[in-house]
Amino acid sequence: MNVAMDLLEELERSRTTAMVRRLQMTLLRADMEGDMDTHLKALKNDSLDPVDYQLIFIKFLVKFFPDVPDRLLQRLVPGCPTVVEGEKKFMNRKQRKAVQKAEKVAVNLFSGAQRWTLSDNEHAVSVEKEKGQDLHSDEVWKPLLDLAFQGRIHALTAGPPCRTFSRLRGEGPGPRRVRGQGEDRFGIADLNKHEQWMVDGDSVLILKTLVLYQIASWSRGRGVFFVMEHPEDPAHFADKTAPSVWQWKEWEMFPEMHFVGFDQGACGHELVKPTRVATTSERR
Repeated sequence: MNVAMDLLEELERSRTTAMVRRLQMTLLRADMEGDMDTHLKALKNDSLDPVDYQLIFIKFLVKFFPDVPDRLLQRLVPGCPTVVEGEKKFMNRKQRKAVQKAEKVAVNLFSGAQRWTLSDNEHAVSVEKEKGQDLHSDEVWKPLLDLAFQGRIHALTAGPPCRTFSRLRGEGPGPRRVRGQGEDRFGIADLNKHEQWMVDGDSVLILKTLVLYQIASWSRGRGVFFVMEHPEDPAHFADKTAPSVWQWKEWEMFPEMHFVGFDQGACGHELVKPTRVATTSERR
């Protein structure tokens, strides 16, 4: 009984937090002073209390992503991480010390079992889903933001989920398409609750990737090596009506990006797999 009551209280707190953040965004959209640079400078102030931090972060997000729905932006605002122990803990004391000693820190947001080989003055931070580490959680998101604001991140790689973008959706007896193009890039109008949950979750992971890169680059005052991989836009080879993350107008915020398409099959993958990456690297 006590466990059930605790779960209900936690659910109510999460609902209340979501409502408050949505109200804050509505009010802040109507009264937006300052530019993005001003908000980022304010967020570097270690003495900010959590409420002020969240309000300024909302101002930054609204400036950075003016066309992203509030229901998604509110999920980018970091809360107060709870204490997590054991294998699920993200960045234990030993790892935090290694990060502080390293001259270069590389972050892999969607890591599998594979590990990078780095030199003695480098350290890799990986978000490992297999260990229960989830970029959706504040226990992972807030420490990564702290690293970005400290200017510690030198490289960032990501391969966000592509299940809601698959061009196979809507073909045959399988699941229907849940995204469109333009205004429907964040989900079509008649999604059911499960579809909405799935689409919003995947959209948030992509947006968090871009936010982390922006803050890391701004904090360092110079380039951060960045690579994000996702399926190729089907418009280039199959279906001009299919959704693709590469169609998102949010990429206009990153004029330094280069976009490179290739077939993973030609690189050793067992299947033909058209792929595209966004990268700050000028190598081809």
